Amino acid sequence: MRLRKSLLAIPCVTLVGLAGFAIAPTAVADSFAPPSDDSIVYIKTTYTEVPVLDAVEEMLGVNLDKPVEVSGTCSGWVAKVADNDAVIVTARHCVDMEYGKKAVRKRAGSDVEVTRMVTVIKASTLNGEFEPKPLIAQVLDVMPVENGDVAVLRVSGLAQPVVPLPLAPSQGNTGDAVATVGFPAASTHTSPRLITTYGTLTSESSPIEPNGEYVVTSDASTSNGASGGPIINSDGQVVAMTSKGYK
Repeated sequence: MRLRKSLLAIPCVTLVGLAGFAIAPTAVADSFAPPSDDSIVYIKTTYTEVPVLDAVEEMLGVNLDKPVEVSGTCSGWVAKVADNDAVIVTARHCVDMEYGKKAVRKRAGSDVEVTRMVTVIKASTLNGEFEPKPLIAQVLDVMPVENGDVAVLRVSGLAQPVVPLPLAPSQGNTGDAVATVGFPAASTHTSPRLITTYGTLTSESSPIEPNGEYVVTSDASTSNGASGGPIINSDGQVVAMTSKGYK
């Protein structure tokens, strides 16, 4: 599909520098129009062991041992809306099946089968006392790890309105003000909380290896859980996506 190819070709996968944890001056923050909460999603990926029933369990029709389950949280953003479907971009490592298999098999045994379930909740619906019911997302496509860290999801039934974020015509220049948007893990111990931090681009787009992913770096603070969230310029356009961190 042309849509999938264009999204997977986004030259915006980013290694976000973790050296600068200070929030940018208020003047910088005030220059931004923060993205709509209707554009950002909270993502949870759960990998579960497929149990193999023994004779007694088969006779009873139940699994007496709780399957091994491993889960993690990330962020994502709406790239396109068509009818009742939303196309969401996140980081590949947030939904990577090979990672899930390794994590589950480390605890359950090397020969077990593993399933994956990816769910999303729109940020604007996370402002109440209770979390809304998450929606199951389909993983449409992923970019090979050596070429980047991008995954494309599709989900139906997100509460309206759903607002796609525009892509910037370029990734900008060193020194440009940017903001990172996502759900850092520290904010998800109770109810997930959308956090925006501010900084500047500290390098321009360049490959980290021949034919490898193109990255830019920023001094805007981030942490686990913010992976997959957009990095936007002062016009509210996506210039990059949080992927990994270098200190």
